[in-house]
Amino acid sequence: MGEESKALTQHYVCPKCRGRAADVREVAFSKSGLLDLLPSKDNRYIEVTCTLCGYTEFYSRAIYIAAHARNGQPAEVPLPKQANGG
Repeated sequence: MGEESKALTQHYVCPKCRGRAADVREVAFSKSGLLDLLPSKDNRYIEVTCTLCGYTEFYSRAIYIAAHARNGQPAEVPLPKQANGG
């Protein structure tokens, strides 16, 4: 997950506090009640946590990679930045 992590970290803007530093890691959830709420079939996600305020988002790793492949972009293309609120 090296390239994905690098791209997400470089382009991250926290939607809550506008912090620009994040910890990115791949996580896998076990077969539990929580997994039923999440859409990914392979239960692998990308966790992005703001190092300033702790706000955390989860992205389906499979969908993230497939979306960029469909658009002819490499998988390391970052997720879009949040729009400024003011």
